[in-house]
Amino acid sequence: MEFQWLNFLPANWVNALYITLFHSLWIGLVMALIAGIIVIATKNSRPALRYNLLTALLGIFSLSMMFVLYQSLNKVNLLSTYLNPEVSNRNQFFKLNVVSDINNVLSTLGTYANQLLLIWFGVIVIKAIKLMMGIQGVHHLKKTKVFDAGAYWQNKVNELSHQLYIKQSVQILQSGIAKIPMVIGHFKPTILMPIGMLNHLSLTEVEAILSHELAHIKRRDYLVNILQNILEVLFFFNPAVLWISKMIKDERENCCDDLAISCTNDKNGYLKALVSCQEFNLNATGFAMSMANGK
Repeated sequence: MEFQWLNFLPANWVNALYITLFHSLWIGLVMALIAGIIVIATKNSRPALRYNLLTALLGIFSLSMMFVLYQSLNKVNLLSTYLNPEVSNRNQFFKLNVVSDINNVLSTLGTYANQLLLIWFGVIVIKAIKLMMGIQGVHHLKKTKVFDAGAYWQNKVNELSHQLYIKQSVQILQSGIAKIPMVIGHFKPTILMPIGMLNHLSLTEVEAILSHELAHIKRRDYLVNILQNILEVLFFFNPAVLWISKMIKDERENCCDDLAISCTNDKNGYLKALVSCQEFNLNATGFAMSMANGK
């Protein structure tokens, strides 16, 4: 049965998309190996170094996919052109076989390209809808049942922002919906605190929480997180992309922990703040930067 659902796309785009998704698997495998080396090599380093290297690696993967798509549209055989130069020694024989095997798999699966793209497109539509619902949910949190935190806490946020060299104006609000502290927005960031938490915790614990959320703003994590979610939607089938993205999210929280502790100079107080957040026992949305999410 012929699938005609992709007729709205030119034939060269259908083929290029299939080739790009196929090549993303072996390119992702290479990136995963490099990521493993990074993790091992930086195990005694600060989380910021690991985060930057892994984020750069994911960025390189994204650029590689755009390059593959461009080359595929121009009908360039990437494997033959870049991985299989003129055979000049014994090692080239092995390389020739690898390239030939991959091209054979690509050609064999190519007979099912429309069906595979149909499945891929259907899944990303579902995931894209969930992503948009998540972003809409964040917007709903920012606009619904929010209350002024008071001049004292706004001044405290301003003070901590100055300490972290944040030039943006950061607002703090109490939320009747949010169940855990979180920061929402990139251009106009807002810290949402569950209503009652400011009075429930000690000053030291609140400062630790605010420092963690401000660290996300300083590092522009909200925007990076959205871009990660988009990549996870497009390459949901690629375990390497999902694994690297998860490590980036883990290291992001570690980086913010370090910044918060350096800001408050009180590691014990910070740990108590984490415990207090967990006592609220909340599931925060994955599209906002939240305190103690998953810790």
